[in-house]
Amino acid sequence: MGFFVSHTPTHGTRDTIAMPSVPADQPRKWTPLPASWRRAALDQTGTVLLESSLPSETQHHSYLFLAADRVLTAHSPQELPSLFEAIEQALAEGHWVAGSLDYEAGSHFLDLPTRVTRTPLATFGIYTAPRIFDHTSDSTDEPEPPRPGPLPIAPMLRIRREDYTAAIARIQRWIAAGDTYQLNFTTHALSPYADDAATLYAALQTQQPCSYGAILNLLPQSKPSSASHRNSSSAPHPTAR
Repeated sequence: MGFFVSHTPTHGTRDTIAMPSVPADQPRKWTPLPASWRRAALDQTGTVLLESSLPSETQHHSYLFLAADRVLTAHSPQELPSLFEAIEQALAEGHWVAGSLDYEAGSHFLDLPTRVTRTPLATFGIYTAPRIFDHTSDSTDEPEPPRPGPLPIAPMLRIRREDYTAAIARIQRWIAAGDTYQLNFTTHALSPYADDAATLYAALQTQQPCSYGAILNLLPQSKPSSASHRNSSSAPHPTAR
């Protein structure tokens, strides 16, 4: 899943934020995000939080998008072109756009067979402007967000052994034939989880500090996810990559 923010300011040059590589530079000052920003993202539907938790001189802003003017979704590759058109129109009108594309949306760009998913392939909110927190210059009297210990989860792959073995064999044949030199094999995993979404997100941020972790609370009954697993409990969409 990829997370994106885009905005076309008045000077006409579009600014786009995606998940960047790990930065090497370290700022002298770094103020953690106020805990109320996470609470707002988890409590209010139509909200997106992009939280920077890996100190960097070049990527040191967090963005909180509240109360989307409208939410765009695409449930199939055929719906993606109209969604992209709506995004372009919103950007041309000076709005901010924040949301996500599932990996399965790639079938639209690569002319691959469509995989059925239970959630939208793309979900984006249209916003007037975000709240922006500069970790290198802003200050707060709020306590630092909690830093929980390791996640008490036991992921279980959602693929049968024979299907996994067959898929790996196909990949090996493609490599041996020279069709490709590398292929990333991904699948879903489920894990029971008894705590709330706030604790899950805090644990992901602690264990996987990154330039932008995200909480996507755009639709009711979203499911938490990370780059490598989806949790089976129902809650807003906390993610760390």
